[in-house]
Amino acid sequence: MGTACIRLLGLVEVEQAGTLLHGFESRKSLALLCYLIARGKPVSREFLIDLFWGEKSEKRGRGNLSRVLNNLNQLLPGLIQADRYTIQFVQRSEDWVDLYRFQDLVGKGDPDSLSEAVRLWRGEFMEGNYLDGCPEAETWMVTEREHWRHQYTLALEALVAHHLSRGEFSQALAYVSTQLELDPWREEVHCQRMELLARTGQRSAALKQYELCRKMLLEELGVEPGYETRLLYNRIRVVGERPRLFLPPLEHLPQILGREDELAEVSRLLASPGCRLLTITGPGGVGKSRLALQTAWQLRDAYLDGVALIALAAAHSPEQTAESIAQGLGFSYQGRANLKDQLSAFLAEKEILLVLDNFEHLLHLNSTQPDIQSQGALLLAAGLLEHASHLKIMVTSRERLNLKDEWVFMLNGLAYDLQETGSLERLPPAIELFVQRARQISPGFEIRPEDRPDLARVCAHLEGNPLGIELAAVLTGRLSCRELTTQMSLDLDALDSTFIDRPDRHRGLRSVFDQSWGMLSETEQALFQQLAVFDGGFRAEACEAVAQQADAGLAGLEAKSLLKRNPSGLYEIHEILKQYAFQKLGQQPGKEASARDRHCRYYLAFLQQLEPLFSKGDHKRALQLAGEEIANIRSAWAWAVDRNWLELIDRGMDSLFQFYDLRGWLQEGLDMFQKAIARAGALPQDPNLAIQRTLAR
Repeated sequence: MGTACIRLLGLVEVEQAGTLLHGFESRKSLALLCYLIARGKPVSREFLIDLFWGEKSEKRGRGNLSRVLNNLNQLLPGLIQADRYTIQFVQRSEDWVDLYRFQDLVGKGDPDSLSEAVRLWRGEFMEGNYLDGCPEAETWMVTEREHWRHQYTLALEALVAHHLSRGEFSQALAYVSTQLELDPWREEVHCQRMELLARTGQRSAALKQYELCRKMLLEELGVEPGYETRLLYNRIRVVGERPRLFLPPLEHLPQILGREDELAEVSRLLASPGCRLLTITGPGGVGKSRLALQTAWQLRDAYLDGVALIALAAAHSPEQTAESIAQGLGFSYQGRANLKDQLSAFLAEKEILLVLDNFEHLLHLNSTQPDIQSQGALLLAAGLLEHASHLKIMVTSRERLNLKDEWVFMLNGLAYDLQETGSLERLPPAIELFVQRARQISPGFEIRPEDRPDLARVCAHLEGNPLGIELAAVLTGRLSCRELTTQMSLDLDALDSTFIDRPDRHRGLRSVFDQSWGMLSETEQALFQQLAVFDGGFRAEACEAVAQQADAGLAGLEAKSLLKRNPSGLYEIHEILKQYAFQKLGQQPGKEASARDRHCRYYLAFLQQLEPLFSKGDHKRALQLAGEEIANIRSAWAWAVDRNWLELIDRGMDSLFQFYDLRGWLQEGLDMFQKAIARAGALPQDPNLAIQRTLAR
């Protein structure tokens, strides 16, 4: 006897020892086998006779049953067990029946089991079989089909819910499409497919799905789609008529290592209907911004109006926070109405994921009224959520925001324990990052078996912090793994306790920063510390003017992981590295003042260069250029005011006025001009200065 393989879902197929059997004497013979399998327990002979041969005499019924049993026993010896009173199907350990496997998988209920169960479905139970003249058997067959169809539908619905909860819209769409093939008249499933098509960037297909739904309902049921369906259709249609927000491509960013679980969990949290505000928190350099950006990129089609990344490192007030958000959304304020109210109105009907990067400093603003200032930034975020019901906000911050609707995801360092991988060949993510970065600096770098414990200790010192690991890897150009471990251990005993906000957490980082600083040439050190005067990103030409060094110096710092480019192509320094650079620059007050002077002159001259664009009506280009540099322009203007450099202010005044006026950032513009006017009013009159003529008016 060979192994039996029986499939009842779809066209019935019975195999014995790998051969498809065709020797069933009649449809009733096959139907009886299917019935016994479906029942899964002994059935009385009398019941089977009534079910399949109820129209025959008892004698003929018994004879037909005996003939059919003989046929089944010849085809499938040992699988049909019968005595004088009952008959049943007996599955041996080596046999396989799709119905039993399907039932077992659905009973387990986990996503993997349900996915396997769905793959077993080839069609309706006993598809294509019918039993003329046996109404009771036909009724049983119809009832059994409905039962298994219902189980299949529940499995599909559970898988859709599972993938929706994880933000996996493409997978959910596949199962919803399968549901529609099964039940094409279910309007709510049409709605699901419309929404998922829209969330996977297929808006035209989503609108066509509505037309298919409408046609089907009219032809089959004589009704129009319901209110909710029409509402969804109009929402998708309106979204398609307005510009979407797009993230810049991530090709220039390095691969994100060891964060698969974190990416899945953050996506799952954002997909939860109750999660409107998610804060990714953790120590500086741990990769919060990178994780948020990667998550946003993966979900870029999931939000009907798109995803917007807002860099807040250069925002220093609630107003500047609102202006940064508006700029990232491509929204211009109008008139003198409250900025928050205008922003709320703009977002009211939009479905957007707003990524607010580097929020922590807004919780501790230096102000005469710090509580009011920090609450202003928090209340802005809370107010936007209150007025925009489809808005979600993802924040990166070293501290949680402590808002009532906030969900928090704590991001820790990369795993570095060699035991966790369970393999001598596979490296933990922290060590893999170290090796990858070291090979960029020294292509011939190889990790020997004896190096593994040393690298694990280095990563442990850094608590798996990716920023620290990248910087440490650069040091392999002049230190062996053992020397690096020893040097870090020595440095940890003499750390400066004033560095950063959590010295206990950043001790390892400070050690790596000191060593990275030590391997820079004097020229590179001078360049690096002067870059601290930039607010936000900057271009190479700005660096050349401010730090008086060309592109080669920037390339060297970038190669040593002290500098990176953002998605817009601007150079940026990580906020923690910037703090370190400020400490170094602050030790030389004369050099700091000189760097700020050059920074001020460059950006106020930059403003003056924009005047022809504004005067010729090329406002879009002028606003774009000024908007990219607004953080540096703010600090340059403030420095010029402090220095009483009214002539420089005079040069940039017209362009700055145009920028604030056209952007609608009236309150900030008013504040900046009032400070300059206050300075101008305290100085002797100079009729050549426009700022003093403004004061006179």
